[in-house]
Amino acid sequence: MANDLHKRWPFNTAVNTYWLPTIGAVVELNHQHPGKAIEELQAAFAYELGQPWPQTQAAGTLYPVYIRGQAYIKGGNLGHDSS
Repeated sequence: MANDLHKRWPFNTAVNTYWLPTIGAVVELNHQHPGKAIEELQAAFAYELGQPWPQTQAAGTLYPVYIRGQAYIKGGNLGHDSS
């Protein structure tokens, strides 16, 4: 389905820099690859705390933040430097 989204909307910012990286990160988490999940989410970083797009108004834009947190937990890293 993710490939179909990209084919249908190859120039859609919301799809390509928010939804697809988030979907990819969830897939990586399901395959027990939290580091790869965090890498996938880099593309969403600039958008995840911004104003929601009209079609996601009710849902907000914190899905990547939540998934990143899950990846840090699953990887045994709470996202901070231990020094």
